[in-house]
Amino acid sequence: MASITDVQIQRGRRKVPEDILNEDILARLLDQSITSTDPDQDNENITEGNFENPIPSVYTRGYPAPSPGAGTGIFAAVDIPVGGTVMLIQRPFVAVLDTERLPDTCSGCLGQHHCSRDVNVELKACTGCRVVKYCNKTCQAKDWKFAHSFECRIFKELMPRVLPSNARAILRMVLRSERGKYPKEELELFRKLESHTEDIQAQNWEQWQRISLTAKAVKKYSGCAMDEETICHYGAKLELNSYNFHSPLADRLGFYLHPYAALVNHSCDYNSVAGSDGDALYIKALRPIQKGEEIFVSYIDATNPYRIRQKELSERYYFKCRCAKCEKRTSTREDRFIGQPHDLSALQDAESAAMDVLNRIGSPQLTPSEAAAAIKPAMKDLQKTSAWPITRQPMVALRDELITCLLSEDEPYEAFVHAAIRFRLVDPIVYPEPGHPTRQMHAWVFAMLANELMIQGRPAFAFDGKKDSDSVSGVYAAIWQSVLFYLMNEIEGSSTVPTLKKIIRRAFAEGPVQMYNHGLGRRPGELLHFMRRAWSELDEAIDETLEKERA
Repeated sequence: MASITDVQIQRGRRKVPEDILNEDILARLLDQSITSTDPDQDNENITEGNFENPIPSVYTRGYPAPSPGAGTGIFAAVDIPVGGTVMLIQRPFVAVLDTERLPDTCSGCLGQHHCSRDVNVELKACTGCRVVKYCNKTCQAKDWKFAHSFECRIFKELMPRVLPSNARAILRMVLRSERGKYPKEELELFRKLESHTEDIQAQNWEQWQRISLTAKAVKKYSGCAMDEETICHYGAKLELNSYNFHSPLADRLGFYLHPYAALVNHSCDYNSVAGSDGDALYIKALRPIQKGEEIFVSYIDATNPYRIRQKELSERYYFKCRCAKCEKRTSTREDRFIGQPHDLSALQDAESAAMDVLNRIGSPQLTPSEAAAAIKPAMKDLQKTSAWPITRQPMVALRDELITCLLSEDEPYEAFVHAAIRFRLVDPIVYPEPGHPTRQMHAWVFAMLANELMIQGRPAFAFDGKKDSDSVSGVYAAIWQSVLFYLMNEIEGSSTVPTLKKIIRRAFAEGPVQMYNHGLGRRPGELLHFMRRAWSELDEAIDETLEKERA
């Protein structure tokens, strides 16, 4: 069994962010002639960059071709740099919100306006069905034209019942198909997608029953001419080819399907990532991609160990992954322990208990406080094995969930320290690419927590031996600024979507740049020194928290 040392685990601490930042970088980022806040600068310019437009609403630097052992794949038509757009889908084949997001998310822009504006958006329900809500008349008119005009009557007749998200998605696809609303090339590509109905029937009867019952309901409610068997194929294709989509700030919203994006194959050793921005889907390069190289994204959480990855891919997507990472089986970082553990049964018991906790905390019956109370002992049990790295699942997911719970419970300081552990020690190992969207999002959350604590002036840990509110606010300010500098330094090669980049640029322009220009901030050299002292103090709080986990 592969093992790692504490030194390997701790290597992230020496690099992020102060060893990346230097006086020249700070001076460059503070130069307004260089650091632009043009609202359109992060939008994709599809008229440049060798984009092709193979079917309506799709712009790509790739082309479809046979992929060995995986049907059709997408291959790079040109060299694509880190953070470069591989594919842009401007309009989905279908995208629907999760049922619990219908009351708080616009069904027209799919939440994009919520993130891109500083003011709260007041949503108004459709006056016909009262099920979907919109930011404004523009969003309402857009969705009405796309599909809601076909489904509104059905939703109204079913009230107070609301169809589940998969049924609403299938209903939209069926109604748009029958009314000829899809471009011919798009619909033909969708029809060619694999449905794996035979595999589903043979290996997952419960899933097949759900698909069949949904098809019956869609047939009944819509009164469509399409037969149930075809509707079942629509449902199976939806489950196997859709992407989960999130807001630019990483809130889960629903799922998104486009048949061209579905051609991108899976690898646990992926070179690209998919991200949604309103009703647009971006696939961006995570590392340099050479012309002719196949484009891969991960269909699952590739930070999990080999056994869990293979199980999830087999049970949900009906294939065995043979990527470069999986060919190494259990010898990669995801499967490593600290040292050479002897009691494997204790490790398995701790892992099983932690996975049970992760499954339970997703229940709506559990409050954030109750979830946090379940997470902390599970993390402690993993630490007690003396072999479990903080960078190995499920420890990583437990800390993510704990931060979310602490934010919900208005415990910003405790959330801040765990976010610091994640930013400082976990993400540089788990997501080694600096521009990885998950790593960027975690950094943004950490920066905003530091900003909140700075504003509150909440004493927490000593700075230069002092624990008064002014000293502590100063250290929070130094942490907040340094993380924003770090994000800005990585932004050009970041694989995040445009809206998040705009949010980061705006925060930087309204924070460090404004302070510097008005003489309220320190010069670059002095600022860098202050940041390093602040991180040194924060490291003590990090060590104290990790010691408590191990106790």
